[in-house]
Amino acid sequence: MSSHNADYIISGGLVVRGTGVTREDVLIKDGKIEAVGTNLSGDGVDRVVDASGAYVFPGIIDAHNHPINADRIETFSLSAAFGGITTVVPFIQHQRSIGIEGTTLDAVNRFMVEAHETSY
Repeated sequence: MSSHNADYIISGGLVVRGTGVTREDVLIKDGKIEAVGTNLSGDGVDRVVDASGAYVFPGIIDAHNHPINADRIETFSLSAAFGGITTVVPFIQHQRSIGIEGTTLDAVNRFMVEAHETSY
């Protein structure tokens, strides 16, 4: 595949897949993975990221977290992103213990609105 006008290439990293770990390059174009393979050409890419000696994950899902313990979903999701987490599956609870009335469903709905507006 052509790398012309690609956003960037992640070069020489240890790519982690469900089938194992291999040293490969990852070509990103228009915000999506266009190709994964060995010795992909970096010609024409805007940016080369040298991942030699580093692991490259397709995205890490944190399936157990409690954002209620953070101040806002904005800072919670930003912290997750800095740690390599691309998806969070939060556990939401009612918030009467901190003075907010309503049911657990109300809390989930408030959280979803906030997450839609400010989550990274």
